[in-house]
Amino acid sequence: MERAIKMFDSGIITEIFHPINSFFHGARTDRPQVEIDTGHMCIFFKREMQAVIEQRPNLFIQWVEVIYFYFWNMAALPDLANIIWLQLWLTLDMLEQSGAETLPARIQMASWANFYDDVNKHKALSHIKAMSPSSQLMDLHRSAFLTTAINKGNEDYLFHINHAYSYSHLLHPLNRLQVNISYYIEISPSRELLHNILSILSWKELWEYRQGKMESLSSLYWTMMQRNDYESLLFFTRCLKLQINVEGFDCSHAFVFPNDEAQFCAISKSNLVMFSDKDNGESYFALIKLCNRLNKVAISLRGDYEVDFRVDTERFGIPSVGEDFEKLRQAVINHYHLDNDFYREVSLITLLPSHNHPLQGAICSLGVTPPLISVSLQNLAEEPSEKCFIFFLSSETFTRDTELAWIHQEFGIDAEVIIDPAPDLFVEYINNDIYTHVYISAHGIYSHWKSGEESIYFSEASQIPASMLKIIRRTSIVRRTIVLNICDGAASSLSFNHNNHGVAASLAGGNQVVISHLWPVNPFYACIFGTLVLRQLRYMSAAEAVLSIYSLLSQSNQNIVQSIVGWGDSYNEIAKKINNTSFEISDFRNIGSTAIYA
Repeated sequence: MERAIKMFDSGIITEIFHPINSFFHGARTDRPQVEIDTGHMCIFFKREMQAVIEQRPNLFIQWVEVIYFYFWNMAALPDLANIIWLQLWLTLDMLEQSGAETLPARIQMASWANFYDDVNKHKALSHIKAMSPSSQLMDLHRSAFLTTAINKGNEDYLFHINHAYSYSHLLHPLNRLQVNISYYIEISPSRELLHNILSILSWKELWEYRQGKMESLSSLYWTMMQRNDYESLLFFTRCLKLQINVEGFDCSHAFVFPNDEAQFCAISKSNLVMFSDKDNGESYFALIKLCNRLNKVAISLRGDYEVDFRVDTERFGIPSVGEDFEKLRQAVINHYHLDNDFYREVSLITLLPSHNHPLQGAICSLGVTPPLISVSLQNLAEEPSEKCFIFFLSSETFTRDTELAWIHQEFGIDAEVIIDPAPDLFVEYINNDIYTHVYISAHGIYSHWKSGEESIYFSEASQIPASMLKIIRRTSIVRRTIVLNICDGAASSLSFNHNNHGVAASLAGGNQVVISHLWPVNPFYACIFGTLVLRQLRYMSAAEAVLSIYSLLSQSNQNIVQSIVGWGDSYNEIAKKINNTSFEISDFRNIGSTAIYA
């Protein structure tokens, strides 16, 4: 209990999973999957534990507040949260009768029930409104809670928004953020309010919050979209990426909102596109579950009880063997309406929230040049008139020798190849604007179930963390293209601070386009893809090269070989590898993994 509270106070929200898991497992564990025994709640009826609750009621109340904040914020362990809800609520009743302040814990329990339990939602809301807070600050805390969706539509909703906003300077930053968002949506959608919200988000107390889903921004973005206010949405999201001005952003760009229950929407400077699908919410849930199953990840959605975390720890994030990824391709096409002309009219799109859905691979399967996913919200720089390549290889990949031989044959024996670069040397080369094209073939480090920094792994002595890449800011007016040929290179998290994680996202910018993989791929496929896309980049832009290679690799292995043997002797070894592979290159688990960020 104390460990969970300590993590909460430190802002390490994702790690609260472990003490919760340990408590209901009955023993300390850091594994993501253990047997959870809700009967362990009976410990609260034992004499020893009753004495602890009576002597330290605030510990228990704060623990309840913390675990339900976690359940709500992470959309995690809904069955457990549901089973223990009533018992914990009754225990709070007992403590409240003894004079304890239970409001903070009840607010978190009510917030959770708003999405998972209609009966207890109304019970909790009525109880909270009838309480007599122990101080003016607690009363203000209650008002802040009553500005949220659980109270929307009630007569006192606007009263509490105005009241809480008037005294919001007294609130915790997270509550202050919520109150300012509610005031913007319901009272005053002004640029001044957006500045206030951005200012709150910049506070150090919310650093950990900015690394997560930032789901409180969902209603803010949705309001801007419904008002067809592209400029405000662009301003706000660019500020989150430290791009302060909206002036001069003249690319053909659109924001895409895939997760609304009622409809699928996209908004650009000149157009609001709404696909009225009464089952859009169901389609989105089904797509998330399909991705979870095929890629062995565990993304949970608020309000969904059918959360399946039964994935072996060592297999997290590694695509399932034997599953049909064609289902994923078709599901992405259907849900995102990729056959609509809208995707042919824009050169950049930004997903809100960001996802790891194989959008660009699915668009390529329709024979359409995919728009780039704009992470940076910067203008796309022009392609260079002259191209200069540099290659970074790992000594610890199966295909190092094949790639090295191909590079020397295709680009000459004097091609600039660096194996296992030291981090400082790597950054020095990346900072050198002479190189217009960069090839990186290494391993990718990305954890799908616990916090930890993503990185490029060349060797034990050569690892490049994403934080080192984020500080690289090119000033060149010409575009560079990076082929980041690593597993999970383009992986990111579901967040309204879009693409706030991942190696490719850390490198991407308007003058630095990154081609990478959304999930782990077969190393031989990675070698084949990398060498072939490098060839096309000599003559094409990133999006054109990716479409070209997708079209080639979507054929049978035999047809691929027949196509490339005429390209020259340097492709003989590549053709041999394709002939000797035991899998079909054209499987969407391979060719669908590609993403292009800018």
